[in-house]
Amino acid sequence: MTPLTFRFRSAVATLALVLPCVSEGATLVALPTFGGGDGTLVPADYGGGTGNTERQMAFNPATGNIALVSRQTANRVDIIDGTTGAYVKTMTAPAGGYASSVLNITGVGISQDGQIFTSNLADGSNATAANRVVSVYRWSGETSVDPAAVSTYTLTTGIRLGDAMDAYGTGASASVMLGVNDTAAGTVHPGDDGFAILNPFTSESFALMDAASGSISSAFRLTSAFVDGDTAIGSQNGVTRVAEFSPTGITSIASVTGPATTERHADVVTIGGVQYLATLASLDATVRNRVSIWELNGATATLLTQANLLGVGTAGNANGTGDIDWGNVTGDSATLYALTTNHGIQAFMFTVPEPGVTMLGVAAALGMAVRRRRA
Repeated sequence: MTPLTFRFRSAVATLALVLPCVSEGATLVALPTFGGGDGTLVPADYGGGTGNTERQMAFNPATGNIALVSRQTANRVDIIDGTTGAYVKTMTAPAGGYASSVLNITGVGISQDGQIFTSNLADGSNATAANRVVSVYRWSGETSVDPAAVSTYTLTTGIRLGDAMDAYGTGASASVMLGVNDTAAGTVHPGDDGFAILNPFTSESFALMDAASGSISSAFRLTSAFVDGDTAIGSQNGVTRVAEFSPTGITSIASVTGPATTERHADVVTIGGVQYLATLASLDATVRNRVSIWELNGATATLLTQANLLGVGTAGNANGTGDIDWGNVTGDSATLYALTTNHGIQAFMFTVPEPGVTMLGVAAALGMAVRRRRA
């Protein structure tokens, strides 16, 4: 996750009312160096399968690689070259294997300095005691030999963790976010609004996040991603939401206007001071492989461009699982990776052109000292 500040700038919004969209002509094309030239890896390329065994991945900003969690043949975390799609290595498993739970390993998140975190899927309503325990492991980096058991927590009835995961920060300030699902319909539990924050280097603290007023059940279950250190973006049942939070809970939460109900996964990046939202439709059979890019202003998203994953097979994805992650930003462009469970990984290059001469001239005539040139 590329760090940014999720704040609405009124000057930029005013400029948008009178000037052409700076992102007109944005492009989203397959990354030609990835997957043999078409930007695509099908499950067989990374040792995956069509049995819902690959649900999450994460981009490593420290190395440019991708970490992919798999339960196909064995519980593992594979490292994939982010430029070529080639297999790099499998991370050393914890002693004794990954913790027994509903699913032994599902989530992965990587901090800005390359620390790799994984989690299982645990359900506090499960009758089996081991299935109620969420376990998070940490590797200091891709060359780390043995992971450290960061934390284990026994969940209370009605709370399920691990459908989504992300990490943010550096060193001992790194934090982990886990998506929450309320498994007891019609009830309100701690964390009902949708995510938990784990600070593994601060007495292994664990906080279930709730809004100050009202409850939006499981709002961040399928996607729980850091926008910055106190802002999250996520989705559940086709509604994308952003939330500001403090160590004690959610301070504000809003639904993002724009993405359709088929958009199940989301991530945000900044290019030249402008925020861009990437979403992945992974559930509906007709658009389960569609990637959309939006310009994000506050909680309003404007659609810029869309593309479909190549090589998508006929296997179903009844859970609507998958992941989408921004990669490196270079000038006016950024790489983007989309995982659709049972179908594969697609790498893209997203490019936003420079503002035109006409636009800059109008801005000067209006006397607006607003610069939105892409670095």
